[in-house]
Amino acid sequence: MNKSFIILIALALFACSDDSAHFMDTGTLTGYDYRYCACCGGIFIEIRGSTYRFFELPQNSNISLDASTKFPVKVFLSWKERSNGCAGNSLIDIIEIARL
Repeated sequence: MNKSFIILIALALFACSDDSAHFMDTGTLTGYDYRYCACCGGIFIEIRGSTYRFFELPQNSNISLDASTKFPVKVFLSWKERSNGCAGNSLIDIIEIARL
């Protein structure tokens, strides 16, 4: 085979990248937390079978959450657990997020 053809094929394969590769997880935004309590509020998200909450999206996200948002919303994300002092509430900080 022609070497230039092989190089062209190799370049084409390397050019195809998976946008999800740099995210650590997938998850599902399930809705707002409308409860009224000291440790309530935010948005619920399910990640690997566990439910968490977060309060804000990073500025660089392509997601806009407003009154017209239709839940559930499937997402790619990178996140970290937040130490919050509220027993029984799993809060996280979203580092990076994008729609699936």
